Amino acid sequence: MKTYMTIWAILFLVGCAPKTVSMNKGIVMFLNSDNSQTVNLRCTGYGKTKDEAKDKAVSAAFYSIFFRGISGSTFNLPMIPDETTNKDHAAVKKILNGENASFINGFTNEAYSFGNGKNGKDGYNATIDLIVNCDALRRYLEEKKVLRKFGY
Repeated sequence: MKTYMTIWAILFLVGCAPKTVSMNKGIVMFLNSDNSQTVNLRCTGYGKTKDEAKDKAVSAAFYSIFFRGISGSTFNLPMIPDETTNKDHAAVKKILNGENASFINGFTNEAYSFGNGKNGKDGYNATIDLIVNCDALRRYLEEKKVLRKFGY
């Protein structure tokens, strides 16, 4: 009987453990928006190299625009509302995996630091301010049949 109680206690504790899954290890914050087509974001990414940290930061920005929305901006709703059906679309994967330069109007600030990265692991932290052309991004996704022209 004691064995069964121990097994149930272990299963309960494992079941109660936090389950956080993050596709992109990064933080995205809205800075401002000059017009209704672009959005300025500050994004942070973590990686073993500077390039990996920068790529993760930029990927986190696009992930937030696609599936989360950018709070405080005109793009506060996700561009792609149903993550489960569209995150494996080829066009979305291409953008999240780094083929996103045509939608970035510029990097206004880049800062790198080495030391205790996310979760206390050594690596690089990249903090990048970037301007994303959301209008061009939406037109691209409509062209690739990820989005319909007049809404979701």
